[in-house]
Amino acid sequence: MHQNPQPTAVEAFPVPLEHESDTAALAQLVKEGRLRPDEICAITGKTEGNTPGENSRAAAIAAVRRFLEENSNLGADRIARIPMVFSSGGVGVLAPHMVVYARRAWDGPVGPEPRLAIGTAQSAPIRPEWVGHPAMVEHVADAVRAAARDAGIDPSDAEYVLTKSRGLQPEDIEEAQQRGHQISPFEPRLATPKTSGAAALGVAVAVDNLALPADGDIGTNLDLWTDRVSSSSGREHRETQVVLLGNTTAAGGRLRVGRSTMTDMLDIDSLRRALRAAGLPADGTPMAPDQRQRIVAVYVKIGTPIDARLRGRRQVHNAENPQYMNELKAAVGGMFAAALQDTVLYISSGAVHQGPPGGGTVGVVVDHGN
Repeated sequence: MHQNPQPTAVEAFPVPLEHESDTAALAQLVKEGRLRPDEICAITGKTEGNTPGENSRAAAIAAVRRFLEENSNLGADRIARIPMVFSSGGVGVLAPHMVVYARRAWDGPVGPEPRLAIGTAQSAPIRPEWVGHPAMVEHVADAVRAAARDAGIDPSDAEYVLTKSRGLQPEDIEEAQQRGHQISPFEPRLATPKTSGAAALGVAVAVDNLALPADGDIGTNLDLWTDRVSSSSGREHRETQVVLLGNTTAAGGRLRVGRSTMTDMLDIDSLRRALRAAGLPADGTPMAPDQRQRIVAVYVKIGTPIDARLRGRRQVHNAENPQYMNELKAAVGGMFAAALQDTVLYISSGAVHQGPPGGGTVGVVVDHGN
């Protein structure tokens, strides 16, 4: 006789980072018995690095992997397959931190209220000649579908997907050329749109049934976008890391995820819309203390104002102000932090194919208590 699988529940633990290789708070969770290292399935985080060539994301990942090697029975291969999606650029008031996701068996009741399910995957290693092209989109879409299977939900039921993909470095171009693939670096203005944009479109193909985009549309056709993704790129991974969050009545636990779309960089109501989608009736700003303590994780992906105008007002950026994107990230981060009355949030720039042009996406995880 067929038996239903054991229900699972997801726990999520915000963990402060006092420096890029800090695992002290993670160790304290384990010591207190609140977290079992063997149950960790994904980690997202914000690190302080903010200069070209900085290494804070890779340092944080290496520190967590060392911790797990020393404190779990997972084994090196399993640890290497745990997706870790870190964003650097701890500008303004943004607090460096991690959110550690753990999945455990659930013996309590399930339904009728949907609860958080998490699925994780890594794509096949992305070759340099695939970066920013349809082959990358296809491989990311395959990984997203695998993450949905891992979560036990249909890809169309994914609420929010975080990815970290391979960027294109000079040494990658040289390596491809040695294998007979002549590729050139992207124009600076297209580097981020092509790399993180291709991954975002991979998510859209998997969860929104978007047709595979033409090569020339990747990073440029802003009419193609999904509201369910935060995607970024870097040098710390060869595979695209996928952390997929969705809700299902088949899951137990206390958490639920919600999302919304930012129409532009002043759209602070996008936070309230996402919280309401996650089942938290948030109507005021700033958040009341009892509401704030129920918010476990906040993810914000921001774009760039179209034509250097924000609600009709001129923005000084690009050649006139090379620091504009960091300043924009700090400004939007401050706006969200003021609404939340907390500085622990994940905010990433470069929202090409992620939300409408000039806008972005918001994902939140909320604790419903029981």
